[in-house]
Amino acid sequence: MSEHVPSKLVVTAATLAAGAFLVSGCTAGGGEKPSDAAVVTMEGDMLPTVDAYADATPLTKYSNTVNMEDLSAAYAADPQAPKKAVFPNLDPITQKPTEYQRGFSTDTPSAPLLDIMLGSDDKLHVQDFSPGKITPDEGKILAAVATDEPYLTSAMRAKRLHKIHFRLNDAGDVQDETTVESYPVAVAQDVRDGMQPNLYYFLPGRGAVDPSAIATLTAHETTHLSLEHGKIDLAKSTATNKVTTPDMTPAEKADFTDLCTNISHAVSEDASDDAWETVSQLRDVEMQVPATYTGVLETVQNAITDGTYYKMPQRSTGEGEIAACYIPSPTEVLHELAAEQNLNMDKFYKVADGDNLVGDNTIDGEIYDTWNNTLDDDTILSTFTESNYLADTDDNENAGHLPDGFDEVEASVAATVLTKTSEVAQHIASEPEDRKQLELRIARSVFGQLKRVYANDPSFIALADQKLQTLTQAVQ
Repeated sequence: MSEHVPSKLVVTAATLAAGAFLVSGCTAGGGEKPSDAAVVTMEGDMLPTVDAYADATPLTKYSNTVNMEDLSAAYAADPQAPKKAVFPNLDPITQKPTEYQRGFSTDTPSAPLLDIMLGSDDKLHVQDFSPGKITPDEGKILAAVATDEPYLTSAMRAKRLHKIHFRLNDAGDVQDETTVESYPVAVAQDVRDGMQPNLYYFLPGRGAVDPSAIATLTAHETTHLSLEHGKIDLAKSTATNKVTTPDMTPAEKADFTDLCTNISHAVSEDASDDAWETVSQLRDVEMQVPATYTGVLETVQNAITDGTYYKMPQRSTGEGEIAACYIPSPTEVLHELAAEQNLNMDKFYKVADGDNLVGDNTIDGEIYDTWNNTLDDDTILSTFTESNYLADTDDNENAGHLPDGFDEVEASVAATVLTKTSEVAQHIASEPEDRKQLELRIARSVFGQLKRVYANDPSFIALADQKLQTLTQAVQ
């Protein structure tokens, strides 16, 4: 981080919350109006820009690690820094804490570290919640944010994103995964902030964080908000029945349904060659359970090995979802097949896995992990899986989860193409011709949706066209 940075201008949260205020002049004593006073119209206007603090060193997958022990120590040493406290997610309907959702928790304390917001100068500004000097590790976080600035400013201008809240988790104990992993979460309707769309990025209290991952996953979560995934239709929803309203036209939905059908076929074809470890695990299970379950186990194994896995029964999807985009794990398929045949899967797990409850056992966990690793690394999904473009760390290994549905496909495609453009282009260029065209079509479909959302923003249109041109040139 450069040593030559402007002094930090401290503005309290209370001052910011008060709305518009005067930059110059004084109204105290006599009530005289100041002359030529500049009225601040946006919260970011009284704060320094992100660029002023962003580390000048380019972010790569091999450098610029954020040392969370150092950052946490500097934060703890500042007596004016906010104290850590539990920060649960709030339900937009009931406005009460929901169940644990990634970084949000009812038992892991966290505190505000950095807030990112838009200023009237059309730049990103930063509020640092510890009055001391911006540390080098905070500078690396801001460098990651600066990488996304063209996308983030477009989202903020269009009010698809209000703020990014970086929060610092407590160091915690060794068993608490929230203290050693970073968690970005898109909140489409933030109860704490007038139902604004916000992005929370929970940083671990210890270990290390890859700034390149921050840039990529921030783009991922911003795409969720850009396309309004997770936004609840408050008029139609109840506390027990939530109806989401993704921003997708009927034509876009039809196109993406066809795309996902092609993707699922391609995944099945690829898995037939590469999912041998999952098949081996299923065969091991078959040897441990009664013959009652042989039929469903062999059906799943055969579907994987002969490339017809896409024909397997799927769980029902909610309103607005696209069933073809969800790729179930083999154990989910087992449950669906068993339900069709009225088989009791409770007994299956008792025999195969030592009396553990369904959903909390090594069979589900091990097969799920093995299967998803194959999908992420060895199928068409690998082209847009974030972890394949990030440093090989425990924190990054689960970055990107395209099998979980159409919204995750969109978010991962946008994130990788926006932040890892040349690498994605090289990956596509190495594919067979039919795969090149399908992957290019996926990217065009996602960016087509984003260009519709930001149709009145020439800077985003230019950015999207530039990224798509790079991919197009790669397949020619």
